[in-house]
Amino acid sequence: MGEVVEPDRVSELSGRRRGGQMLQIESWGAFAEGKNGFFTNPTLVGIADAHDKSVAQIALRWMIQRGVVVIPSIGVILGVQFLRGLVYAAALLPLLRRMAGRRAHAALVAGLSLSVFGGIAPLLLPVDSILPPEVRAVHMIEILGSNFVLGVIGAWLLVRRPPSRRRAEAVAAPEDVLVARV
Repeated sequence: MGEVVEPDRVSELSGRRRGGQMLQIESWGAFAEGKNGFFTNPTLVGIADAHDKSVAQIALRWMIQRGVVVIPSIGVILGVQFLRGLVYAAALLPLLRRMAGRRAHAALVAGLSLSVFGGIAPLLLPVDSILPPEVRAVHMIEILGSNFVLGVIGAWLLVRRPPSRRRAEAVAAPEDVLVARV
């Protein structure tokens, strides 16, 4: 666990068994965080130019062809999640503006809307060895649940609470306020 594998041994080790366990090579931070001239490496740049691809695409294909699981860095994951949140908020705003003042109802509608539309997305993906039908079904349930929660929280935060009766009466009846004249 945690063993560093040299690039020339990746194909040799991938898919082998050690102590009854299948070995799975993982790449955490596949681009070496851009350090050590990774993106300017002459060999990688030459291959990328010859195939009209980027250095990143060449490196990813090399790893995937050898059975390496590529795990994105936390910065990439957070960036994608932030953009997803912005898209969801932008999609919900028109719906939520029409439901001003009914927070609980808006939260339920937003949650159901996001869960239905987001839950359909896994069904649109092609069936392949990476996402077999059993995994797709579980993934769809996970997406339905998480999108429902995101919709409820988003609506709860974006829909203004209607003024309470006591606060509305206090604003509407200023004659109760005594003004002292000197």
